[in-house]
Amino acid sequence: MNLLSSPYAAGIKGLLACLDTKTLHALAATATNNRILPDSNEEAAKVILAFTESIGRLFSYRRLTTRVLFDYLHTRGAAVRVADSKAELIEKVKKEWEESYGDQKPTAARKKVRAQATPPPPPQPTLPTINTTLNVNLTLQMNPTTTPPLTTKLQVLEVTYLSVNSAHGFT
Repeated sequence: MNLLSSPYAAGIKGLLACLDTKTLHALAATATNNRILPDSNEEAAKVILAFTESIGRLFSYRRLTTRVLFDYLHTRGAAVRVADSKAELIEKVKKEWEESYGDQKPTAARKKVRAQATPPPPPQPTLPTINTTLNVNLTLQMNPTTTPPLTTKLQVLEVTYLSVNSAHGFT
């Protein structure tokens, strides 16, 4: 199994985005035992996800330093201390991923971010529509010998009715 199929793949990509290009490409080379040398950062991230078997193995790479983990958690708004060890930061990253991509309840920080987001516009009321066909007979009062009675069929495509609240005195 690889990390491409992991529910935390999006979080891992976010973590890898904190790495500079040189480090990311070196990590991809490490993950593949120097068999694949990626050309772009996106390709490097995919290679790392494809060739790393587990999250534990990912965190065992020396290139994922304490500084990288700290920067990642800081950008996510997680509470971190400068004095935290790599093991503590790894646990915080895993917890963040569980809360973000797992079945657990979101943290207070994530609720705050969601509350700051622009609320969706209120739903527009739907008005009833009526599709019907009307037969209308029109007879021209001109010269009946030269102009036969005109019969036509009109189709009403949409008629919109607005209901008015009777409390306002409208019927």
